[in-house]
Amino acid sequence: MSPLEPNSSLPLTPPASHPSTPGPSPTNPPASLLAQLSPEARQGILNLAAYTPPPIREEFGKVKRAGVLVALFERSESPGLRVLLTTRSKNLRSHPGQTALPGGKMDPTDPSFEFTARREAHEECLLPPSHPLVHTLPSLQPFLSKFGLVVHASLVFVASPHLIDALVASPDEVDHIWEVPLESCLNIGYWPKALGATGEGLEDGKLSTKGGDDWLYTEDVYSTTDTEWKADTLYRMHRFRTTSTPIKGLTSDILIETASLAFAHPPIGFSRFPPGQDRTTWDLAIDFCVNESLEEGWEERRKIRESAVQH
Repeated sequence: MSPLEPNSSLPLTPPASHPSTPGPSPTNPPASLLAQLSPEARQGILNLAAYTPPPIREEFGKVKRAGVLVALFERSESPGLRVLLTTRSKNLRSHPGQTALPGGKMDPTDPSFEFTARREAHEECLLPPSHPLVHTLPSLQPFLSKFGLVVHASLVFVASPHLIDALVASPDEVDHIWEVPLESCLNIGYWPKALGATGEGLEDGKLSTKGGDDWLYTEDVYSTTDTEWKADTLYRMHRFRTTSTPIKGLTSDILIETASLAFAHPPIGFSRFPPGQDRTTWDLAIDFCVNESLEEGWEERRKIRESAVQH
């Protein structure tokens, strides 16, 4: 396939293959579509398209895996890359009412985590799993949730915001479909600059109310805490104030990495990792969980942990 041709996506019906089957190959979006983007957004997509992730490990033991979709797009009236988000239904057992990327756990019949992400995005908000204006970008390295779920993030460029505007939330899974500027997950000075305000002036009907249910923290736009994690490491919880529910946990981790690659610089105003840690810490934590999953009695312990999270 020529890099100037629309790349194919995944069909709705999965082929009979193993979950380790590679997903669709990333390609550069057509030059004609890139030319319609602002210079910053165009360079961001090109930076992501040029990213080469390390080879993914072949075995994950008994550790559960999930796929999420990072759908990037631009609106002509608001230049800059934006990312599609959802607020999970308050009726869900796990993480009710929280900000999320479209996605979910891999089914045994899913041929790849990319397929999982596309399938779930279609189920949750009717994003077409195959469309000539949805272009595959390289996937990120695996992430590990605070509770031991390996999460794979698939990146796509949605060339037309009309596809985003046509999305419909599944009432059983999603309370709200919304979006944020990707830069707001990399630079804590973004909102004060964009809104021309600081402190309480950030509200003005734009950001969630400070001290309210959607922003319980004393900081204006960003809050973080470190807690003990896997393999004698620390887990840094990032929280970003938004126009809706806060972005935090694994969703913030994924968007920080996406933004760092797109804009080619590290976070501004905060440190991504605790002192002495870096991206390889995730690999150590995943290794720890995979090895632990092969121990006797692990399945029972996992069920107890999941039950505690849900309640």
